[in-house]
Amino acid sequence: MSHRQKPLNKRMLVAFVVAFGISAFACTHDVTSSSSTGSESSAVKAAAADPSTPPAPSDITFNLVYPTGYNIGQVAVAASGSLSLGSNDVIWGADGNPGAVTSTGTGATSLSPSVQAGDVVSVPDISISPKGTATSARSAGKVSVGSNAKVGTVQEQAVLAPMVQRTVTVHPPAGPSTDVDVSKKAPVTLAAGRYGNVTVGPDATLKLSAGTYLLDSFSVGPKSVIDLDTTDGTVNVYVNQSADWKGALTGDASRFVFGYLGNDTVHLTGTFRGTALAPNGGLKIELEGASNEGTFYGKDVTVGPGITIKKLGTPFLIGELKVSNTDLCVGEQTEVSLATTGAPGTTDAHHGDAWRPSIRAVCQCAGQSPAVRNGGNRRWECGLRSDPRHGARMPDGATHGGLAFLGRQRSSERRGVHGPRL
Repeated sequence: MSHRQKPLNKRMLVAFVVAFGISAFACTHDVTSSSSTGSESSAVKAAAADPSTPPAPSDITFNLVYPTGYNIGQVAVAASGSLSLGSNDVIWGADGNPGAVTSTGTGATSLSPSVQAGDVVSVPDISISPKGTATSARSAGKVSVGSNAKVGTVQEQAVLAPMVQRTVTVHPPAGPSTDVDVSKKAPVTLAAGRYGNVTVGPDATLKLSAGTYLLDSFSVGPKSVIDLDTTDGTVNVYVNQSADWKGALTGDASRFVFGYLGNDTVHLTGTFRGTALAPNGGLKIELEGASNEGTFYGKDVTVGPGITIKKLGTPFLIGELKVSNTDLCVGEQTEVSLATTGAPGTTDAHHGDAWRPSIRAVCQCAGQSPAVRNGGNRRWECGLRSDPRHGARMPDGATHGGLAFLGRQRSSERRGVHGPRL
């Protein structure tokens, strides 16, 4: 398929800059006005030197790393250091089949007796204890399987590179870090923003709404409830220093992110639903019952014995993004490889199937909504809210906007999938 060279659509460009950090204004190919650049730099320096101007909080970034072929939308439990599943643990995928677990670290990957899991994919060695069950076991090192264990496919010295890396950027809210104590006397509602030590006491209720919360510490007491209002989007709670969870959650857990940015270990007890991340620290999962739904990622992950986890859709709808050129001049093209993670609750209007994960798309970002191909019998297009066709085929609603996908069946040109808001 060929594309005509057209000037870069500014709205399209801005969308990619905002969403993916592509620098379209740092064009160094042809600098024609050094004086204007110099005056702009002086103005920035002057503003930075003004003590009355508070410095903007710096963005916080971290990486989620998976073996090739996997991403956050597919894997229930993942580690970048070591991974241990306790005896009688059961890991389910979102589709009701056994769920995947992965490790890209250097520590051990071990499954205790009678564990039930799907694909076990690990850069370090894998050890599956007696009576364990796994759909497959693939390691860049060795795989040991205990007596009476049932493992479908075993592959040693597997090629698991290149790694799939998902960079998460947190835009910290500004403001003072006020401490908050929540007791069981009355529910407390917090708006998104910057806070210090937030303590939710036993039997207390804390109400959170869409947006980003940055906390110094977060303690969720026994039998307490975190009540989500996701009407306007995802609730993101990031904690800098210490965090522990002993409560429960109500609301749309597929739109809840609980991220710990420190180096210590987060203990998850009680029940948990949502996306739990500890990319630089430990994640110790000691949850109760079979109602735990989520996506779990940590440097060192330990799942206690007798725990059932079902994979839940995550707000991170992009599993992997590669850009051929991030320094664009007007009129230039860039090739974007995009892998979706599989969004909860989206359906194919033609077939009625769930949104298919890991669709590999290639976008030519120039002038108009770029064509996208996945090599199968479908043709995909990247659509934007600013696309003049948007009103007719992608109505602006709660599940649309931002980058959207519109599927077409080649043979009949019947309209198919609408992707959710990214």
